[in-house]
Amino acid sequence: MEGKTMHQIDPEMKACMDACHECHITCLHMAMNHCLEAGGRHAEPQHMKLMLDCAQICSVAIDFMARKSEHHRHICRECAEICRACASSCEGLDGMEDCVAACASAPTLATRWPRKWPEGGAFPAALPLHCEPRRVRRCDARSGLAATL
Repeated sequence: MEGKTMHQIDPEMKACMDACHECHITCLHMAMNHCLEAGGRHAEPQHMKLMLDCAQICSVAIDFMARKSEHHRHICRECAEICRACASSCEGLDGMEDCVAACASAPTLATRWPRKWPEGGAFPAALPLHCEPRRVRRCDARSGLAATL
């Protein structure tokens, strides 16, 4: 087999995993440092829980993708929904630009993947935001449609 061996990770999946990792680290860091220090709306329980949920689901999504689990589609769909909510929650708060950007880019890569895994498992009709094209700026929470540049 020339080029890529069977054990290598697809480059586009790796890019999605990297984006999820960046989102995980950013949300966790911002929640435990910036938000707690800023207080007020930044430290409201609902906002803090959402940031920690976002960080955790990104970590779980990475694990499922790394294993090429057939269930990664479900996890990634939920991951995208939580990331969209987190980005929306962070948008109105001062100093949260890095978190908004990480939450928007983590779910922005999957439409670059083939619609099927090499072994034949089909992708769901609604792909996660982390897995849509990078030009996505944010998602409409109601429709789930991305507002592009």
